[in-house]
Amino acid sequence: MALSKIITNSIADSVAFGKFGQIVQAVKTDTATINSQTFATITGLSLNITPSASSSKILLIMNVTGAGDQSAFRILRGSTAIGVGASASSRIQVTAGSPSTNDNKMFEVGMTFLDSPSTTSETTFLVQSRNLNSSHNMRINRTADDTDNSQHPRTISTLTAIEVLA
Repeated sequence: MALSKIITNSIADSVAFGKFGQIVQAVKTDTATINSQTFATITGLSLNITPSASSSKILLIMNVTGAGDQSAFRILRGSTAIGVGASASSRIQVTAGSPSTNDNKMFEVGMTFLDSPSTTSETTFLVQSRNLNSSHNMRINRTADDTDNSQHPRTISTLTAIEVLA
């Protein structure tokens, strides 16, 4: 079998690597309970970023931890949901959903989405959630009963925006 030599300079010269501009992160360390079957904003999971060029893209990284049965999440740019599934009949469009779990079992929902806001104005991104099961509440950063022992941890949830320069 013949070996090939790859010259990395030629690869780097022919591929455009992106560069990062600013990085902004919202970190939610407190807890919340969501008992809505319509979308509600998760307080503490919103941020503002001002792209340096209209050609910049914004890489969004969402990580939400909590407990609850069948919860749905979406990311919004301003008041517009982005990175959601296709519309189909009465199905809701979401960015991500949690598994069906026992209320005291923790879940982590993560999603990465590359947005093209096409602006140099300050832009707000936020996370919303809703319950899909009307008989259960969703808890953010805690278990359902939140008993004071080592089997019921407290966690964090984050939303990160990274400007990717053109």
